[in-house]
Order: sequence, then structure tokens, then C-alpha cells
Amino acid sequence: MKQDKREYLLMTAKHSSKAEPLFYGHRTKEDEERSFAGYAINPEVAELYSISEIISNLSIDTQLFCDLPVHKLGGSIRRYSMISWQNHRNEEDLFAIKPSEVGEVVQK
Repeated sequence: MKQDKREYLLMTAKHSSKAEPLFYGHRTKEDEERSFAGYAINPEVAELYSISEIISNLSIDTQLFCDLPVHKLGGSIRRYSMISWQNHRNEEDLFAIKPSEVGEVVQK
């Protein structure tokens, strides 16, 4: 598993809904510090993260990330699947989702 490729958005239903999720941060350039502050409605302007950035910024043990979900901070961090997204009940849950999967959740 390549850990340095920026290929994940962090999606949440906190302050929104499952039908209209929010995405963490605002897209930065490759040489800029990653944005973990604020939310974006549009996934195309939301921050893209690598696995190593998610692990280090959210204080997740590297071994645990491979075994998502990881429970912490009152919620959990999960790898996106339609079933886990539709069935989650805790608004604190975060989902690592690839941009190519966003269309399953967000209807344009």
C-alpha cells in the first residue's frame, strides 16, 4: 500500500447530513502544508490526503490504519463503503474516501 500518494478525502456528516456530506480542509498545492481546518461542500476543492498524512495528523497507529475502522475522538475513522456510510450513526465518524467514489454519495 503506497502511503504518500494524496488520494483520499476525509468525509463527515457532522454539521451536515449523509445526503450532503462535508469534506475536510481546502485543497493545497503539493509543497504546501496540508489543511485539516474547516470544511468544504465541494469535494473538488477539499483537501486530498495521503495515508501517511492521515496517520500523522490524526494520531493513528500505522498498523491500525490498515485495519479500519479505528475508534477514537468520540467517533471512528473508516475506509468508505456505501454500506458503512449509510449505516453509521455517530456524527463524529470520519470516512477516508477516494474522489472517484464521491459520486456514490453526492448527487450533482
